[in-house]
Amino acid sequence: MFLGILFILLPLLLILYSIVDILRAEFKNENSKLLWIIIVLVAPVLGSIIYLGAGDSFKVPRY
Repeated sequence: MFLGILFILLPLLLILYSIVDILRAEFKNENSKLLWIIIVLVAPVLGSIIYLGAGDSFKVPRY
C-alpha cells in the first residue's frame, strides 16, 4: 500500500515542483517559459525530468 502511494505521489510532486520552478524562473528567451510549461503538461513525468536536467541552461543566472 505504501509503495502504491509512493508511485502516485512522487511523480505528482516532481511535476508540481517543475511547474513552480518554471513560473518563478527568469529565462533568457521569453518563449522558453511557455515552451517548458507546454512540455511539462504534455509529457508530465518525462518533461519534468528533462526540465530538471537541462532547464538551467535556458535560465538567466542568479548572483
